[in-house]
Amino acid sequence: MLFKLLIVSAILALAAADPIEVLAEHTLTGSGFQTVPAVKFQSRTFTICVKFKLNNFNKLQSLVGDWTKYWQFLFRIQSNNQLGLTLRRNIDSEGSDPEQDLVSVTGGNVASTHDWQTACAAWDNQGGTAYLFLNNALVADKSTTYSSHTLQENNHATYQVGWKGDGRNELIDGQIGFVGFYGDIVVGISGGGALSVLAKHSFNPYTRGQTIPAVRFQSISASICVRFKLNNFNKMQTLVGDWTKYWQFLFRIHSNNQLGLTLRRNIDSQGSDPNQDMVGLTGGNVATTHNWQTACADWNNESGTAYLYLNGNKVAEKKTTYPNHTIQVNDHTTYQIGWKGDSNSEHIDGAISNIVVYRGIASDLYLN
Repeated sequence: MLFKLLIVSAILALAAADPIEVLAEHTLTGSGFQTVPAVKFQSRTFTICVKFKLNNFNKLQSLVGDWTKYWQFLFRIQSNNQLGLTLRRNIDSEGSDPEQDLVSVTGGNVASTHDWQTACAAWDNQGGTAYLFLNNALVADKSTTYSSHTLQENNHATYQVGWKGDGRNELIDGQIGFVGFYGDIVVGISGGGALSVLAKHSFNPYTRGQTIPAVRFQSISASICVRFKLNNFNKMQTLVGDWTKYWQFLFRIHSNNQLGLTLRRNIDSQGSDPNQDMVGLTGGNVATTHNWQTACADWNNESGTAYLYLNGNKVAEKKTTYPNHTIQVNDHTTYQIGWKGDSNSEHIDGAISNIVVYRGIASDLYLN
């Protein structure tokens, strides 16, 4: 467990509260021997994400690679249905040098579904660690033993998508719909785009009056997802908030069992200014089940639009009327979990198991 926590901490340390750097994104509709323009990331942190759907399993199938001499990386599905990533060192290798691989890592299981899946391969250049994510979950990581973390340099103009370059084999038996390259550690792709993790917390068990450390996301697109279970309905119940002066956001369940989100503008308000709210919206119905549910509150800072998602389905959307999209800036160090901060009220009648704060629009994610 400690090892797992250290891995998560390392990923979070890389996720600064700035917009995710998009190096290139490609939507693909064809099949066969496709290519995309190469991206130069030999000496930096990066992530490659692929959306794919398989027809058959139990064989080698390439997702994306730069795999002709001089080989740089290969991201593929192994014959045991695990994801696999190989990164090559910046040395003059003919392809058979036992010291040529910077790192090689495998993990996960893609054979659980024939539906669309998302796989991401990330490289932390500073720490020298590779990560594999499958459907937004970490499935493997491995650190290099070499002190130089520069990948193989070459003058290749394209990458191979869905096939292995040096043998024109390992053709994917299925479809690839999207390939994205990012200058950050990205854990996955949702319906709203690339995601990185700003904070991740688990509660076992959840106890009344808990808090988590605050996250600085006032001027970026961000999402808060909460996994919760209710014992009773038809009353105000808070999921998570920064709701003491100066108030920033409140994500809760209303007495009519709808989700609700309030975001405050970055103005000097005492809590009674009629223009203090950036946006407020409600939607959905949490009273359909006593089982675990996932609610996500998303804020698109660029467009000034807020979204509410319940169990992967969009239930509300609203755009602010204000031109400045920065939400309230304060010096608070914690957020309230399951209770409303300024009045110590609206305690959740149930439990919260997980909270994840994402950089990006989480939209249709479902927390397990």
